[in-house]
Amino acid sequence: GGKVPGNYWFFDIFTTNPLKIRPGVEEIKNRNDLLCDNINDEGKGTLIKFTFNNIGLIDSVTYYGTEEIIVQSLWSFVGLHENYLNMLTSRFENGIIKNVVEFLSENWAMALYHEWFGDFCLRMRQGIQETPDMQEILKKVFDESQNGEGVSRDRMNQLKKMMDKETIKEIENE
Repeated sequence: GGKVPGNYWFFDIFTTNPLKIRPGVEEIKNRNDLLCDNINDEGKGTLIKFTFNNIGLIDSVTYYGTEEIIVQSLWSFVGLHENYLNMLTSRFENGIIKNVVEFLSENWAMALYHEWFGDFCLRMRQGIQETPDMQEILKKVFDESQNGEGVSRDRMNQLKKMMDKETIKEIENE
């Protein structure tokens, strides 16, 4: 990516290791892509697109627009779970968020771009994955994913309700 004719910026960043729940089995896409086009009639503005795999990880980010963007911030999204984006997908789909690029430039999102955010996520995962409630949830996810469908957003919300209050408290305290 980079600067393209017409004074636009274009970047297409994608995972080099896409998730295959069951190799050889065609996956049923359970999440829509998020496409936010805020390019006006004069050709100014931004377009951003996120694609997700069947467990909610961001597979790719495409950016096109007249506003210069820090490429590293786009890289930081690939591989991140959609839940880290402050309910972006549902809020965008419901018309609450009109401009995704502006939303991801707000103060709350600065942590996403910090060089230690990935380490924080890893520590968090390691800290809770051994708890009995998470072991049960992870087993359910594994068993249910064997058909190639992954975990839908609705199912993810159901699974969250199975979390123990102590696990939730541990996450909040981190």
